[in-house]
Amino acid sequence: MRRNEAHRLTFEATLDEEPMEPRVARIEGDVAHIRQDMSTLKTDVRELRLDIKAANESIADVKVGVAECKAGLGECRADIDECKSAIVALHEEMKRAFVEFSALVDAKIEASVHALESRLIKWMVGTVIASTGAAFSVAKFVH
Repeated sequence: MRRNEAHRLTFEATLDEEPMEPRVARIEGDVAHIRQDMSTLKTDVRELRLDIKAANESIADVKVGVAECKAGLGECRADIDECKSAIVALHEEMKRAFVEFSALVDAKIEASVHALESRLIKWMVGTVIASTGAAFSVAKFVH
């Protein structure tokens, strides 16, 4: 007979083996114990299935939450972009206002300097004329 062919097993009783009834009784006890273990395993599998179902539901809730967060992040990004453009516009407006303010201040300072120069020139002309008149008056009395 070849190795891969099916063959009938024959049980031969040997003299040093126990009698058949105690062995069958032990097997029956083991089978009862196996049945009890199988029942416990079935209960455990049911509980695991319930736990897996609850975990899957929780995962679905988490996925919904993640999707909501992603949507919220998209809105935040849009708000950030709006803020950036508003900051850029404000910066440009401030630069323009600073240029206008600088030109206005420069014009006022220039006008003030011109007015001061004009007053100084008028004061000098008046002082020179008065000094000249005083000098001629002194010269007229001295001669």
